[in-house]
Amino acid sequence: GLRGAKLTAHLRTKTFEITAGLPPKLGGANEGPDPHELLEAALAGCTILTCQMYADRKGFPLTGTKVKVQVTSESQTASHILCEIFFEGALTEEQRA
Repeated sequence: GLRGAKLTAHLRTKTFEITAGLPPKLGGANEGPDPHELLEAALAGCTILTCQMYADRKGFPLTGTKVKVQVTSESQTASHILCEIFFEGALTEEQRA
């Protein structure tokens, strides 16, 4: 990332570029999602894609997956993340488990 006049991080993967920023209350100008939002979105995306691939492989009638991710607490030694998963489709309780 580059550090300019504003608090931003310019992130680059093999194919994509993402700008992370901070809200004004933390000194930024809201140029993009903050690092917590990126972490939460990455975990949600990974969870959704993993569930979809697993259901496809097993032939489960999964029509969608919704994931709610939230960093619930942080300290210098630990972060706690809540991840709730909601499955859509005519799944049995065993398939949901």
